[in-house]
Amino acid sequence: MGTLSPDEVVVWSGAPRRGPIFEPGSAKLLAIPGVGVVLVVLAYFFSPDMFWPCMVIALWGLFEAVGLPLVRAFTLRRTVYTVTDRRLLVSTGRQRSFARADVGEPTVTAGADGRGDLFFFGVEGPVRFRNIEGAQRVRDLIAASWVDRPA
Repeated sequence: MGTLSPDEVVVWSGAPRRGPIFEPGSAKLLAIPGVGVVLVVLAYFFSPDMFWPCMVIALWGLFEAVGLPLVRAFTLRRTVYTVTDRRLLVSTGRQRSFARADVGEPTVTAGADGRGDLFFFGVEGPVRFRNIEGAQRVRDLIAASWVDRPA
């Protein structure tokens, strides 16, 4: 979790819920490499000049459909989120810290099962806590604790 100041209070700490690597809707992404493969075959036989551009499309689609979900799953496996009365900490092997004064109130996007993402919009861009169990409850806990103690 990192080093906290002696008077710093942890409001919440947790890790993303590990779920399936490939979300149910991600099957449609396989259309991109599928179309790319068809283009590669057609280019090979009918337009050799277009072979490599079509190959790039096919490889890009394969990375989008398979590579990104695998990279995301590997990163989330090592991720720990911590919220203190002073800052946000995101640890993914390396730790990033965001001062509370630099981020806004948390917003949440949650599904019917209560699992969701927390977003903190700040000066360095959004900070996202992914796949949090009870996302709305966690958001309410953080918001209440931050109201009690000014930045």
